[in-house]
Amino acid sequence: MKILLFLIGGVGLSLCLIQGIGMWMFKKDINKEDPEYIVQFIKENAENKNVSLSIHLNDEKWVNVNANTVLPLASTVKIIVAINMHNRRQWGKSIQSKK
Repeated sequence: MKILLFLIGGVGLSLCLIQGIGMWMFKKDINKEDPEYIVQFIKENAENKNVSLSIHLNDEKWVNVNANTVLPLASTVKIIVAINMHNRRQWGKSIQSKK
């Protein structure tokens, strides 16, 4: 019985250690201030139309990727949803999630 408990504890501790190291490495990669990361991200997602980037320096255009594409802001969408929910509640309509 003790051997089984030690075995389960050892496996659990090993999994926690592996997960901790993985999270540490991920956080280390995310916190890099590498401009090459931004360039790579834009190259991969330029055709996606969900990314927009425009860089100007001294009235000179350096980078222009999907600059004329209008993208919604998350807070703007949240405000629209909040107003809709408020109006529904004010007029007595029930708010139910559709499943």
